[in-house]
Amino acid sequence: MTHFDLHCNVSTRSGRALDVFNDHSTRYLELEDARFYCHTSTEPVIEVDRTVLVKDNVHLAILVSEDRAKETTFFFATREKKTMQGVISLPSVIVTGDVHVKAAADVPAFLSLEAGSFFPVTNASVLGHASAAAPLESPVVLVKSDAISSMALSRNA
Repeated sequence: MTHFDLHCNVSTRSGRALDVFNDHSTRYLELEDARFYCHTSTEPVIEVDRTVLVKDNVHLAILVSEDRAKETTFFFATREKKTMQGVISLPSVIVTGDVHVKAAADVPAFLSLEAGSFFPVTNASVLGHASAAAPLESPVVLVKSDAISSMALSRNA
């Protein structure tokens, strides 16, 4: 959402947040304890107990915490990935951090063949957010592929 920041709990029904965001069987996210903020405000404009959000309107999701089983539980479902440093510009912010690439050699291949509707950026910094003087830091953010204005990938040193 480019016009508001939304702080809330997303119902994942014990799945991974990434899987819920990338689930093509529904266009909506069920949210609880939703607080809507103007970009420049520290006080919510309005609060609601429950609401539904259209996933198409989400450009970036900053995960504060995720309640689910550890990744090691799903060892059979993981695939080795290489970590690359990413710089991703969206309409209202720039995200930097680690992008996990399976085999793509460049950005077009990654976006076309590997990234889902949303893809994770770990060890992320969100720059240019109007309500934050310093970059917002997060262990994981989910970026919407279709919302990207530009993207650069480079190998980590």
